[in-house]
Amino acid sequence: MKKKVFVSDLAPGMYVCELDRPWLDSPFLLEGIQIESEEDIEQLKRLCEFVFIDPIIGADFTPVPRQGAVNASSSIQYVTQNSTRSQPPHVDAKVPVKKAEATNSKTAVSDIWQFDTVVYEDKAAVEEELVVAKEIHFRSSEFVRSIIQDVHNGRALDAEKVKENITSMVDSISRNPDAMLLLTKLREKDTYSYGHAIDVSIYMIAFGRSLGLPKPQLCFLGMGGLLLDVGKIKLPDGLLAKKGSLSLEEYALVKRHVEYGLEVVKSSHEISPDVLDIIANHHERQDGSGYPEGLEGDEISMYASMAGIVDCYQAITGSRPYAAPISPSDALQRLYDWKDKFFHGALVEQFIQCIGIYPVGSLVELNSGEVAIVIAQNRVRRLLPRVLVILDGNKKPYSYPAALDLINQPKTVEEIPYQIIRTLEYGMYGVDPREYYS
Repeated sequence: MKKKVFVSDLAPGMYVCELDRPWLDSPFLLEGIQIESEEDIEQLKRLCEFVFIDPIIGADFTPVPRQGAVNASSSIQYVTQNSTRSQPPHVDAKVPVKKAEATNSKTAVSDIWQFDTVVYEDKAAVEEELVVAKEIHFRSSEFVRSIIQDVHNGRALDAEKVKENITSMVDSISRNPDAMLLLTKLREKDTYSYGHAIDVSIYMIAFGRSLGLPKPQLCFLGMGGLLLDVGKIKLPDGLLAKKGSLSLEEYALVKRHVEYGLEVVKSSHEISPDVLDIIANHHERQDGSGYPEGLEGDEISMYASMAGIVDCYQAITGSRPYAAPISPSDALQRLYDWKDKFFHGALVEQFIQCIGIYPVGSLVELNSGEVAIVIAQNRVRRLLPRVLVILDGNKKPYSYPAALDLINQPKTVEEIPYQIIRTLEYGMYGVDPREYYS
């Protein structure tokens, strides 16, 4: 049972398993803190109002009635919650992610920021586009390496080459976003920096496509995603790979990557103000708790708000030196929980619609007991994606995985239409979806 506890009630020996904000917005890199001293508590006081503790791992909290309180319940400073993880936002989730809400949120997004929308249709099947997307992804990886080398050597950023690289990604994602999105989950990353930059760029473009933004704006989003963390190249070696919590001084230094990134990008003199805005403000949060300026609400642009959502999603679902990835569905649930506090609510809902209730690359279990990887979305029926069935009902690998399009209602051996019953954590049943990338 995890318990909600005000930071003022923390004591040494307690184990903090969750903050009142994303772990990414804190200096605590490991997603869990054993309180060992008053210094740990003071650090949390500067950051949070409340946290969640796990009394099974650490010390418990027993509320003490305040002197003069009318009754004990009025002074209790915690809320007991279920010990299970947050439910993934599937059809049975307690926190609904409804199609009707998504339609309204899409309208709200275009109304809030006043832009005309473009209707995109899939022009290629995911298998067809995957051939092209692999080559583009490979070239993008090589290009990001060259950017890093140029920055290390003090050379100015070549904005024209960045645009050329992004344009090919925009063209592919415009034809069918699922191919590129699948690669973000199934590709083995060389390093966190290389992979994260490319993946954020892909998700930014796909997000913009789902909003109906025209191609020139998709290019700005892609460039912003590719370059938003370029300033981290100038941080001391080893800082980003540190597996323990950062000191306040180290965390302050990490936050300067925004400043460094703007210096790098402005050296080209050819970067759009929209791209600069994404780099400058992707760590700002709706409640003003972000950095570097502490902007809040409408002070944060749509593009920067989109970047904050995508950067957070991609970070917590990707491989990091200090934390294991979580499943795409769990990540969507976290974003849903954080909407309107840290992230723009309408944009969060539209992002969920963009990548689907069962995101491409997700590991899922079917009602037959078989295990599958989601390989493509159905734009109309989000609960019925295309899947690649890789394990049989006994969780043994198939020699030849088979693709099923759930929209066509294929049937199990019991003549029951296939359905997804739950999402699975990466690694369950010994499955790594990347092994099925080819």
